[in-house]
This record gives sequence, C-alpha cells and structure tokens, in this order.
Amino acid sequence: MGSRLCNLLREMEYDVVCLVRHGSDISLLNEDAEIRYVEYNELSSLKEALADREILIHAAALTRARKWEDFQKTNIDLVEQLVELTNAIEGFEQFIFLSSQAATGPAISAIGKKESEPCKPLSMYGKSKRVAEIIIEDKCTHPWTIIRPVGVFGPGEKDFLEYYKIVNYGIAPLTGMMDKYFNFIYVDDLCDLIEKSIGNPAAANECFFAAGNEVISMAGFAYIIAEALNKKIFELRIPLPILYIAALINELIAFSRKRIPVLNREKFREMGQRYWLVDTQKANELLGWNSTSTIARQMQTTIKWYKERKLLK
Repeated sequence: MGSRLCNLLREMEYDVVCLVRHGSDISLLNEDAEIRYVEYNELSSLKEALADREILIHAAALTRARKWEDFQKTNIDLVEQLVELTNAIEGFEQFIFLSSQAATGPAISAIGKKESEPCKPLSMYGKSKRVAEIIIEDKCTHPWTIIRPVGVFGPGEKDFLEYYKIVNYGIAPLTGMMDKYFNFIYVDDLCDLIEKSIGNPAAANECFFAAGNEVISMAGFAYIIAEALNKKIFELRIPLPILYIAALINELIAFSRKRIPVLNREKFREMGQRYWLVDTQKANELLGWNSTSTIARQMQTTIKWYKERKLLK
C-alpha cells in the first residue's frame, strides 16, 4: 500500500518523500521516488527525515508477532515518538495514521460498524493499533486523521496472494460451517481515500473506516478469485476446532524455524467472527469518497498483475 500510495501521489504532483528502513523491499516504488532511509529506533534519524515535511502519512506497522512487547515497540512506541517529533515541527500541518479495522473489532450484526461505536479489538495487533489511535487523539497538537482500512487486496499484496495460490489449485478453504461476511477494499481505492484526506479541513481530527461498497461472504470472495483465475473450485469447510489445532501446530512449527505464521491463534480468534463489516457513510459524506468499481473487476486486474510477473500460473 505504501509503494502504491507514493507512486500515486507523485503522479498527482505532490512532493513525496518515502521513509524506508534499511533492507526494506522497495521493488514496487517507481525508480524516481525520493527515498530517505531511517531507523525507527533512532530519534535523530527520524527527526532529520521529517524536518522539512508538512504532512506525515504513517503506514508502517507490525501485523504479526509472538509477544505484546514486539507490537508495543513498533505499533505504539514508534507512533508516540512520531507524534512528539511532528508536534515540534514548525509549519507541520497533518498527521495521517493508517490504523486497521482490527482496532475496533467485528460488527455485532450484518449492519456495518460505525466509527462512533465502542472499540473491542480481539487480537494483540488490533489492541496495539487502538492504543496508537488513542495516543494520536490525545497527544497530537496538529490536525490528525485516522483511517481504518478493512482487508486490503490488489497488486503487490502478499498475504492474499497465498490464498490466490490455493484457489488456483481448485480449493476454496472456508472457516467454520457458517458463512462469514466481510468488506474488502482495493488498494487504489484506499489510496484515493487517503489522498482526499490530505489537507482537507473535513478530515481534521476525524476517524474514517475505509471499505468497498460490497458485503461479501468468504465463499463469494473465493468464487470471484476463481473466476479471475478461470478455475473451477470446490469448497473445503474447516470446522473451527480443527482450524484452532492447525493454528497451534503452525505456531509450534514456526517457532522452531523462528518465523511467525499467517495462521496463528491470534488470527484464529478474528477468523471465527461472523461479521467483519463497517459503515463508510462518514467518508462518503465528509470526504466525497466512494469505491470506484466492483470487487470482481478489481480482482481481474489484480490476478492479471500477478500472472504478468509469474507469481501465479
């Protein structure tokens, strides 16, 4: 998302600087992108990189970790440091924070959750993002904007790619015996929402959900992927107790290899919920933003991108 956003904003003639850690993958950035390498644990490095900037879009986050301390360091402490640094910059105008739907938890029904409803995150990741939101709300002396995307898909995204590969074999893994419903958002739609919030008085000190217009079941999403891949699939429904055991085994295997699996007990807790749905009326009305296309059409573009790069057959 960060690379896609940077490229889009540069095309729109914004003066964009990418703050990148040493060793990060920059393959999706345009060749002429301006990059400043920083270390998140070095305040002097961050201070120097931010000194001449008017707006910060903070999109970096740790999404998987074994311990709360790891989430604390990256998703909370770093945000607090950035707030303090930008508070001290004369002429700074706006702190835009990419949070997550996970910070609020699922909806209680098929009626999407509104920004004004209580936040009840289920995972350590979600809790860390919510704590970061509170820090921004309480401590930012400049205007701030919080954007909470739902699941983001599109060219370059890695976690969904693993699901596309499974569907490409003709299998649609589904969690539990009961349908679960989601909103998704295409990466370019998310970038468009972020752009519409930049310097926008209507976005000052506001929080927005970011999601496409469609409510879709996981089975429906799998069939859209299959259509884009031109594959026939059969549904493989995995009972939640078996999924929990698989998550536990995944963790044990990953621990021995010093990796963090995509499917773990934290993720299982979120996957068991029936309604990961949000209401985007606020962004529609205040920012004049709306999703530009259907998931089916966006998925066609996404799958084509992966196939062109030989990431999918």
